[in-house]
Amino acid sequence: MSKLAESIVDADHPRICMECRCKFCRDDCVQYIETRNDAYTAYGKMVAAYANQIGHIGLSKEFAEFLTYCCLCGRCKYRCTSTLGMIYYGKVMDVPKLVMEMRAKLTEEGKAPPDVRDVLENIVRWGNPYGVSKSILW
Repeated sequence: MSKLAESIVDADHPRICMECRCKFCRDDCVQYIETRNDAYTAYGKMVAAYANQIGHIGLSKEFAEFLTYCCLCGRCKYRCTSTLGMIYYGKVMDVPKLVMEMRAKLTEEGKAPPDVRDVLENIVRWGNPYGVSKSILW
C-alpha cells in the first residue's frame, strides 16, 4: 500500500484536524457550498490524508479523483481554528499545499485521473492543454 511521504506539509496536521473536528473550514469551502458533502471540504481531505498516513487507505485512482474536488482557493486555512491556535508558533494548516502535494505524488505514481493525465500529455506533446498544433491555435 502506497503512502504519502511524511514530509508533506506537516505530518501532524491531519492528526490535529482529526482531533479538533470543528469543520469550520466547510463554511467557506466552495465545494461544500455547492455539494453539501463533507468529504469535499478541507476536513475531508485531512481525514483522507490521516487514513493514508496510518495505513487504512492507499493511493489509488479513486483517491486521485477525490482530490479533484478542491479548487485550491485557500479559504479553508483562514477559517481553521487549529491554524488560529498555531499562528503563534508560525504554522498554518495549509490544506491547498497538502492537496497539491498529494496530487503530485499520485501523478508521479501514474494514478492521476484520465482527464488530468490527458491534459498533461497534451502539454508535453503539443505545448498546450488542447492537444492541437500551435499553428491551428493562432
